[in-house]
Order: sequence, then C-alpha cells, then structure tokens
Amino acid sequence: MRRSCCWSARTVTASHSRHRCYRTEIRRFNRDAYFALARPPGNADDALHEGFATYTAHCGKCHRMRGVGGEVGPALDRDGSLASVFTAAQLSDYIRHDESRFPRSKMPQFSKLLHPTQIDQVTTYLQAMQPAR
Repeated sequence: MRRSCCWSARTVTASHSRHRCYRTEIRRFNRDAYFALARPPGNADDALHEGFATYTAHCGKCHRMRGVGGEVGPALDRDGSLASVFTAAQLSDYIRHDESRFPRSKMPQFSKLLHPTQIDQVTTYLQAMQPAR
C-alpha cells in the first residue's frame, strides 16, 4: 500500500508508519500589528511617529514598551527606566552609545547605525511614552 505525502511529490510505503505529514505556512512578521500597543496616539506629531518606527526597527528587538518587545534589555516604560529619569540630552547621549563609556552594555553603538535625527526622534518617543505621574 502506498500513500502520497502532502509535502513532497514522492510517495512513501506503509512501512513508514511513523511518518507524519505536516503543513507549514510561512507568514511574514507584521511589525505594525506586533507593536500596536506601543504605538503613540494618532494625534501625535510626525517626530513621535518617526521615533516609533525607528524604535520598532532597532530597539524593540531587545526592549519592551507597553508589554511588547524583547527581553534582553530592560523595559523602557517603567518607573526608574533611563527614559524616565534622564533628560533628553542625557538619553540621546546614552542611545548614541559610545562603547568606551559603556563597555559592559550589550547595546550596539547606535551612533554608527542611526542618523542623529533618528536618535533624537527615538528619544522623543521614549520620553513621551513614559507612564503618567
């Protein structure tokens, strides 16, 4: 007795009784849907939305905002986070991340990856998304 396998054109004999056919579907990662909870309000200015876009592309892989994102780095919307205690200038400096000043951090040197305007926009986004006090 022969049966057709669902994932290939070949056939397998009944003696392969442990064989199971699985259908897999590859879906493209939908960044907008995944980070929906971390999205700034619709009436926010363009710089905030640009900061959100940069955050989702570069920061959200390691950090969490509104409960979504990675777990390598700390959540960025909790009390005591750098975004809640640093000034905008201090936070931008930290995001630029000069490796010589922060040698034990796992964070990449964003000064080599992002334009200064993008860093400022991420800073604006992070500070705007802090919990109300």
